[in-house]
Amino acid sequence: MFKNMSVQIKLFIFVAIVVVISFVAVALLVSDRSIEMAKEDAFTLAREMAEKYKNEIMAELQGARVTSETLKAVLETLKDHDITDRDMINDMLRKALEQKEYITAFCVAYDPNMLDGRDAEYAGQAPYDETGRFAPYWNKLGSNIDAEPLLDIDAQDWYIVPKGNKKEYITNPYPFHVQGQDVMLASFIFPLIHDGEFIGIIASDIVLDKLQEMVSQVDTRGMGEYTAVFSNSGAVVAHPDKQYLGKTIGELLLYDMLISHPDKIGPAVRSANTYIQNHPLPGSPDEAQMRKHENTVQFVAGLLAYSSGQNRAKPDLSLLTPVLAGEMLETDPDRLEYVREVSSAIGNGELYISSNNDYYTVYMPIRFSEDTNPWSVAVSIPMPEVLKVSNNIRNYVIIVCAISVCVIAFIIYLISKSITRPILTLAGAAKQLGEGNLNVEVPLVQNNKEIGILSNAFRVMVERIDGLIRKLQNNAKELEEKNVHLNNLNEMLIATNHVAETILNVEYQQFQDVLHQSLRILGKSAGAEGVSIWQNFTYPDGKTYGRRLSAWITGQSNQYMNAESVIDPDELLPGWRQQGKIKGNGGSTVLDGSAFLHRTDSLLHAGSLFFIPLVLHDSGWGFIAFSYKAEQYDLPRDVSEILRSGGMMIASAIIQNQISEDLEEAEAMAATDSLTGLTNRNGFLFRASSIYTTSKEKHSPLSLLFFDLDHFKRINDQYGHPFGDEVLKAFAAVVKQETRLDDVCCRYGGEEFILLCNNCDASGDRQLRTGYWKLSGISVFRISLSLVLPSALV
Repeated sequence: MFKNMSVQIKLFIFVAIVVVISFVAVALLVSDRSIEMAKEDAFTLAREMAEKYKNEIMAELQGARVTSETLKAVLETLKDHDITDRDMINDMLRKALEQKEYITAFCVAYDPNMLDGRDAEYAGQAPYDETGRFAPYWNKLGSNIDAEPLLDIDAQDWYIVPKGNKKEYITNPYPFHVQGQDVMLASFIFPLIHDGEFIGIIASDIVLDKLQEMVSQVDTRGMGEYTAVFSNSGAVVAHPDKQYLGKTIGELLLYDMLISHPDKIGPAVRSANTYIQNHPLPGSPDEAQMRKHENTVQFVAGLLAYSSGQNRAKPDLSLLTPVLAGEMLETDPDRLEYVREVSSAIGNGELYISSNNDYYTVYMPIRFSEDTNPWSVAVSIPMPEVLKVSNNIRNYVIIVCAISVCVIAFIIYLISKSITRPILTLAGAAKQLGEGNLNVEVPLVQNNKEIGILSNAFRVMVERIDGLIRKLQNNAKELEEKNVHLNNLNEMLIATNHVAETILNVEYQQFQDVLHQSLRILGKSAGAEGVSIWQNFTYPDGKTYGRRLSAWITGQSNQYMNAESVIDPDELLPGWRQQGKIKGNGGSTVLDGSAFLHRTDSLLHAGSLFFIPLVLHDSGWGFIAFSYKAEQYDLPRDVSEILRSGGMMIASAIIQNQISEDLEEAEAMAATDSLTGLTNRNGFLFRASSIYTTSKEKHSPLSLLFFDLDHFKRINDQYGHPFGDEVLKAFAAVVKQETRLDDVCCRYGGEEFILLCNNCDASGDRQLRTGYWKLSGISVFRISLSLVLPSALV
């Protein structure tokens, strides 16, 4: 039959088949490549988003953890110095709760009589229980800050676990009803240790509503992606659908299976009825057992009504229990195995990735410290949405190819009689195109006849296909750049968080170096020529100024300034207040809380400056200034928000460092007599114990002298106590002048004094006695001394 066809028909059939096959191959190639690229984009996006939200969650909860850790250090220090005033501790907890917005409650609980040994004296007094045990629960769950006693704490895991291992502990989140709505609470708990023994705990409770807000705003690309946060036990901490809060992964997957796959309801109900029959109520059930049984029966009944169409309302998820969910999942072994694998990965703090036709999900572990149980953040991206764009491209390519095939077939049919060598060249080009060579060169025919028309049509088709491929490549490159940018921002946030934590643990002489390192990280991340951090402070005239804590300039690795640099924003940056950029005295508060641009040549010799305000507890703490050589420069919003988070971490760390310095100064004041400036009794006993131990170990001599002022009471009675105080201060000044730097002189009480002399043998003791007899003869106030002069102690 083929032999009997004319050459025209043969040529037409041959060319048409080659063209169709080529176009089909091109359509399949483009479609397959677009689907592959879309999947790669989804996989990368899910992993990057999981890492990003992991870091944001850690940054959100780190403040509460650091606060508890700081209070632990304060309480242990007070106990070490035998400062156990209950009113002072309660007042400290109340004020800390007032200042920390993100903390809902504080709890300090000591073992019986481990605080001050006076539990019996406070029995029945608020805020203590009938035993008087110090365990107040300071909270602001209602309208006011109040304290109430904690009961039965010795039976609670959050007390038993840190007591046993003496390590930090974080509770699994639990639902709590407050102000008309259900919220999730979690507690950061630190053990209190004294002389190596456990004496109690300090805990801070936080509401996890910001995590709920965070996961509710995840769909940033309109693809339907969502995020959920799970505790170490697999319970839902945050989810776009609030009905899942507090539920386990097994309950969540079972409920989704029953709603999305009605055909699985029947086997699941039969499994539930079998469970109910095998676990009847005991003879005398308590209230909890009855309520659990009733909830199980009601959930199964609601599920049957929903599957039969009698009730359009979905079953009440709150009635479902983890045990019942496990029994019903036995009907779907694949889902049950998935639940077990995910729960195990979350519990062990492992990365877990799952992929199916519905979702691509990444479970990223979150570790708050080495001692706490890890949480997990899960990012899920719907695969149908991921493939929507690639499917549209595939359909478009198919339509273009179909139209092109029809047009080319019609043209070939009309001009088949005059087809010669050029048409064979076009067929060869079509074949190469079908093999995936999109760079094929289509011959150009310079005439308006059939061959020229066919050549031009073929060239247009190749250009369109090549344009589609280039568009796909450009989109892939743009997505890759965005992923790299997002990864850089995450690395910068991690590095800034690490530096902020480092600031908390360094000595003062290292503080400026670490602070300079943090600014260098921020500056390089922002691509700036220089960066400086400023803190607001108020002069006695009531005006607010900016004090530069540190600065970094590119190319000058050791260039940073101390707090002596001070600016007046009204003089340095004129016109800001008129432009509506700043309000308040001296620019202490930014009006809209966002960064803005202003040109100036007065700060770090910059062509332009970009400012990011730092706001702590709803007040302006200061700002970070980034300088650029360009006259106009602006940062993307996501970059400025990340830089703001890094600046807030550094500002919080600076405040914690200042608190540590104040605590050291308070400890020094506690060991000094306020009148004479000599060591007081507590300070003397502490130092004497250390000196005595060292002297005994090294067999070095040690001498101790006791002396007081004779007839000092007469001075107070005759001239008054203020005059007597002046006598004591003048006498203390003389003692300081006559003693060695290594000697410890103490005002033991009233007009009694003690002198401890290290490395002082018998001959030195005699010199001391002679020296102090001379001292007693000084008639500054015409007083005399009585001395007790023992021999060397060692």
